[in-house]
Amino acid sequence: MATTSDDLVGRPHSTQRMVAVLPGVPMLLIGLFLVAVRLNPVGLVLVVLGFAMVSNLWRKVTVHEDHLVAQGRFSRRRLDLREITQVGLSTFAAAWVQPRHGKAIQLWMISEGDDIVNPGRMGFIRQLRERAARAGATLEPELQEPTDPAEADRWFGR
Repeated sequence: MATTSDDLVGRPHSTQRMVAVLPGVPMLLIGLFLVAVRLNPVGLVLVVLGFAMVSNLWRKVTVHEDHLVAQGRFSRRRLDLREITQVGLSTFAAAWVQPRHGKAIQLWMISEGDDIVNPGRMGFIRQLRERAARAGATLEPELQEPTDPAEADRWFGR
């Protein structure tokens, strides 16, 4: 689904994405060359490292009118906004979302501070709570301090 101007988007800060991409793209290309042309196993290491760095480009959380889509490095999660019961900030400063059923999803990809267009973690959490309430979610009271979810998918989105 395409992103519209009404969507809420959280992603790594633009400077963080560029700092990872600048060395990541050449590393990935050199690695591919070493593997494809020279059959050098060192190229595989460069491919993996380059890919990990470049993957910062597509990591993001997009909140549409009635659902949330969290895109990590390797997987994607979709959650209806009305299924959300809590949105918080963990003690390790990651935003997280607790659905009515299942484990909480930690959203490591959201920037700590505001970017040019996208809000930082605190603004994202506030806006997500507002949108979930509008979508009909039954939210628990807002957390006043960083709290870890009881059970979470801790590796998603890293």
